[in-house]
This record gives sequence, C-alpha cells and structure tokens, in this order.
Amino acid sequence: LMISNALRGLARVRMLKGDGVVAEGLYRSILTKLNSKPPSIFQRQLHVLSLRAFAKLLEGMEWNHRSRKAEGEKLLEQAASIDEAMPKLLLPYESMVDHWFVETYGQTAASHQQ
Repeated sequence: LMISNALRGLARVRMLKGDGVVAEGLYRSILTKLNSKPPSIFQRQLHVLSLRAFAKLLEGMEWNHRSRKAEGEKLLEQAASIDEAMPKLLLPYESMVDHWFVETYGQTAASHQQ
C-alpha cells in the first residue's frame, strides 16, 4: 500500500509536468499492485483514487489522433462500482489514506504542508 501511494504521488507529479506516458505507466503499475492483494478498506480507497486520477489523465490524451476519453470513462465506471460497495465514511478518501499513513508511519507530505 505504501509503495502504491508513493507511485500515485509520483504519477500525479508526472501528469502535472506534462509527461503523460510516464504517468500512465505508473498508474498501470499501481493498479496491478492493488489488484494483486486481498483488498482492505484503505486499498480500495487508494484504488478508487488511482482509477479516478488515471481517468483524468486519459481524458486529455490521444493515441493515433483518437481521444482516450472512452478508456477513462471505463475507469470511472470501475471506480464507481468499487465505491458503491464500500461503507460510506465521514472523511474523504484522500484524508483516510493520508490518515492511515500518519498512523502507520508517523507523518506524510501532507502533514508537512500544514
């Protein structure tokens, strides 16, 4: 889970820097890792966050002059199905994942920004 979240952060940075191909590879690595383990609530939350971010990336990409938005929409549908099966929590997913890292490892990048 820690590696997947670190990869997600790196993918977000690469996406913001305009390096969509690297970001796509990172998101694919994350999803492979998350699909290979029994799901915990934090893993499912990270899965939803990663699927949504990957979908956002694909929305702005093209392959052979064709939009990849339809691929992103499939990822959003997958995220929605995972989300529907999860208990509704008081904190947003991002906060829950960050909270887990704080509790597990002491601090996160988010805690340094406050």
